[in-house]
Amino acid sequence: MRNIKYLDFEKIAFRLKLEIEKIEKEHKNITNKKLANYLNIKQNTFNTYVYREVIPYRQIIEFCLRYKIDINTIFCI
Repeated sequence: MRNIKYLDFEKIAFRLKLEIEKIEKEHKNITNKKLANYLNIKQNTFNTYVYREVIPYRQIIEFCLRYKIDINTIFCI
């Protein structure tokens, strides 16, 4: 049986922030507020996702499609 590893929301958010840095061509600290804006999620909702470790798959996939990002860079370990 294969050992399956799962990413938590914190790691996925970190990878998304790296992609946003590439989009903006700036190497500065991307806040959760900016990440929520890119994912079209209200900041309060985003904070709830972080607290409950819920992953907004639909919004992440839409983000990847919009900016032509390979989804494997976000979800693959």
